[in-house]
Amino acid sequence: PADETGPVASAWKVSDVRVESKEPLVVRLDAPTDGRDADYLAVADAHKRRVPGRARLTDGENTWTFTPNARWRAGTYQLVARGTLEDSAGNRLGGQFETSMDSPPGQPVDAMLAFTVGRSRRPSHGVDQ
Repeated sequence: PADETGPVASAWKVSDVRVESKEPLVVRLDAPTDGRDADYLAVADAHKRRVPGRARLTDGENTWTFTPNARWRAGTYQLVARGTLEDSAGNRLGGQFETSMDSPPGQPVDAMLAFTVGRSRRPSHGVDQ
């Protein structure tokens, strides 16, 4: 069957990380992404500043791993996915590669997936698209 659906951020599984650690954040994607797109995902802190660190796609581009340069601080973070993120078939985040001439694709829309580091140890489930 043809792959006609792009990545779906709400289906991703975000790992827990311990406060004051440099544990990697591991995100299990719903399908493989384009291997060149590791930097199309990023982590932002509560002040919407990018958290410096190293990102990698592994496991056949099914897993995105982010290791921060500094220890995790307690608080709320956002996993930010650029709207131009593509799966291996060229389908964009929340969209598809092929569209009809009568309904051209809309502008790419970034997705944000909130997660919390600290007391709760359970990521929140809020996805904004």
